[in-house]
Amino acid sequence: MWVSLLLVSYLFHHLNRVEEGVRRVNQSLSDRTAELAALNSIGKEVSSSLDPAMVSAVVARHCRQVFPSGTFFIAMSDPEKHEIISRFVYRDEGLRAEERLPVGRGFVDWTLRTLRPLMIHDLLAEGRNLPFPPITHDPTIRSILMVPLVVERKATGVMGVVESAAGKFDIDRLSVLTTIAQQAAVAIENARHYQLATRDQLTGLYLRHHFLQRLADERTRAQRYRTPFGVLMLDLDSFKEINDRHGHNIGDRFLRLAADAIGQSLRGSDIACRWGGDEFCVLLPLVDVEAARATAERIRQGIQALSLSLPGIRATASVGVATYPTDFDGNVEDLVKRADQAMYRAKGEGKDRVAVYSLQRSEKVPVTEPVIPQSG
Repeated sequence: MWVSLLLVSYLFHHLNRVEEGVRRVNQSLSDRTAELAALNSIGKEVSSSLDPAMVSAVVARHCRQVFPSGTFFIAMSDPEKHEIISRFVYRDEGLRAEERLPVGRGFVDWTLRTLRPLMIHDLLAEGRNLPFPPITHDPTIRSILMVPLVVERKATGVMGVVESAAGKFDIDRLSVLTTIAQQAAVAIENARHYQLATRDQLTGLYLRHHFLQRLADERTRAQRYRTPFGVLMLDLDSFKEINDRHGHNIGDRFLRLAADAIGQSLRGSDIACRWGGDEFCVLLPLVDVEAARATAERIRQGIQALSLSLPGIRATASVGVATYPTDFDGNVEDLVKRADQAMYRAKGEGKDRVAVYSLQRSEKVPVTEPVIPQSG
């Protein structure tokens, strides 16, 4: 009888071990399936994006499937200056631009400099043996996984995951993150080069040649579907005086703030460009003259409001409006010229106002003197 009981007990424990082994195998297969699905999805989505932030968001979203409980982060650097130029951290189910990463500069600099991955099982136990100060901006961090983004043997950024529990990462997790980083690095670099070719580096708005291409595309669409669109030309009043009086650093800050104000007044489908110097041009698809003028007025008011954040500066803009098909004579560049002519008419009538090309005289826009904070 005792022999039978011992045999049953042995078989029971053996069965438990087998079941535990099966569970581990199933979990491993499930993990590998999630990893392959994430890699496949990342490869498809990032290849069609030309925005570095969008690429980062796609990578972060799919990394969440592979690292469901960790905090994901990605930082992009300037390969020539070896400086971090943007940081994104996945928090609260979304990727956000943040001033700092969960880990300190030492972790980032070491990874960028050596082009080597970093895996820490327990920061409390291993921190004193690291070749850099183990500074983190989250004192709960224990496990760290970090890999460089490398293109043509140059580090273009870093990608990592951190956990508050020790021992969360192994060589398999490192291999997966490295593979993801290889895909992301190429996509981010392609997007960065595209932005360098199409966007003004000071304001972030599109460059003139790209804007004209989009304008030509919109004209083709409008002609096919018989839809209207508007073009705005905007000039910052007294910009030369601001540069001469306050210096180019303040002038550059004014340009960046003006570009932000323009963007905040637009829809997602609208396209703004830095035409040159302190001139900006805006394409407004699917709007008539009244809607175009309303947008121009919002932009004018947004520029005027900048006086509150730039003490001693009277920030104003003159805006000209031209629309298709009302002001179109067969050439999209002439449409821009007519918006430009309307803008100069606004300047001639006193600045800080909107003028519409198709009207003989611009409707006078009441001009409110901005409040300029007194120094001292």
